[in-house]
Amino acid sequence: AQAGDLILVAAGNYNSGGRPAPGKALTNRVTIAKAVTVASSSGAGQTFIVGSGPVGNAAIRCAYLTNGAALNGFTLERGRTRVGSAAWSQDASGGGAYLDHGGSVSGCVVRANAAYFGGGVFLFGGTAQDLTVVSNTALAQPASGGGAYCYGGVISNSLLCANTASYGGGAFCDEGGIIDGSRIVQNTAAQLAGGVFCASGGMVRGSFLGSNTAGERGGGSYCWRGGTARNALISTNRAADGAGVYCDRGGRLENCKVASNTAAGAGGGLYSWFGGRVVNSILYGNSAADGRNWFSIGGSDVYSYVCTTPSPPRGDHNIFVNPQFANPAQGNYRLASSSPCLDRAIQLAWMPGAYDLDGRPRIWINSADLGCFELNPTNLNADTDGDFMPDWWEWKYFGHVINTAPGFDGDVDEYGALEEYVAGTDPNDGNSLLAMTRETVRGTGAIITWSS
Repeated sequence: AQAGDLILVAAGNYNSGGRPAPGKALTNRVTIAKAVTVASSSGAGQTFIVGSGPVGNAAIRCAYLTNGAALNGFTLERGRTRVGSAAWSQDASGGGAYLDHGGSVSGCVVRANAAYFGGGVFLFGGTAQDLTVVSNTALAQPASGGGAYCYGGVISNSLLCANTASYGGGAFCDEGGIIDGSRIVQNTAAQLAGGVFCASGGMVRGSFLGSNTAGERGGGSYCWRGGTARNALISTNRAADGAGVYCDRGGRLENCKVASNTAAGAGGGLYSWFGGRVVNSILYGNSAADGRNWFSIGGSDVYSYVCTTPSPPRGDHNIFVNPQFANPAQGNYRLASSSPCLDRAIQLAWMPGAYDLDGRPRIWINSADLGCFELNPTNLNADTDGDFMPDWWEWKYFGHVINTAPGFDGDVDEYGALEEYVAGTDPNDGNSLLAMTRETVRGTGAIITWSS
């Protein structure tokens, strides 16, 4: 096969053979070391790549990808790795799949695998999407990332369920790793972060974290030294401390809704230890022996544009009232039309063009709501500012709906915004315009050509 080729795999149970990746000791059932796509012809329900255990020198991982390789539509199960230590190593990571400096996995079921780091899948860069990651285990100490370990990679639109680890039962996001648009539910951590451990720039965003459990701290998420939970619903999680979120020396919450979490000790919604930043978020309706919605130690955390009770010790623009969830008893934490949290958020750099947890515009008419849901108008075809450009079009191209003048020419192609809308062209692309591209004289007439 050559780079760019597609290799189709028939339905079957692939459970024999294998080879190590170049320079490594662990055997992989499938090794894809070039930019080809390996795809099942019948889908994950009928096509299985099966590893082998127990953990040790004879273990076999399901799949290894590098150099832009892609794997689509398989079930990866019962993969194992070699014995690991406290220091991360490739041969002890990613029992189901290991993405080495890139590559992609999509449409796969990753189940019943085990490793020391990333029991199900380990991303050293690369992307994974549309995965079902279930019943995987990170083994022994440090046992990080039961379902997945993202070291700079991105997992999106996936389900991480019933995975176990010491740190990050569902996932561990490190060095810019991201879990995006996913459901992280019913995972367990013996120590920290039942749902997602976010460390050193790691992030969980646009996701639901529910019914996860941590034996010590951070039932839903543990945010450490730059780790961030953004635009997430974090509810019905449990831990000894910080049942919803535990912020440790620089963790951050942005536009999160933290509700109905239960701590046996302190911090039902949030436990902040020596620093942290909470902005545009709602901490309400949680329970704990001490500090039902928040608990603080260290005196350097800051709450801004937050709805919670009681009043936090540091911060500004906070409100201390009932946020008026639509129907929390049935798990509906969207805001009622009378909520005091509407249009109360400060605009953050990531918001223009972003979506809330329901897939609706994050900013509407220059303002955003607190938490992860926006209460936007039902009619996105309206023209709120009467400039003959519909709201959805202004939001799509400019990130707001009332600040663009009809004559605004942001891409300097001599066409204003209204003219671009009428022509169906992109107002942010100077090469997208309705104009003649060629004129050819023929006898007494001419032929003109333009892009339609």
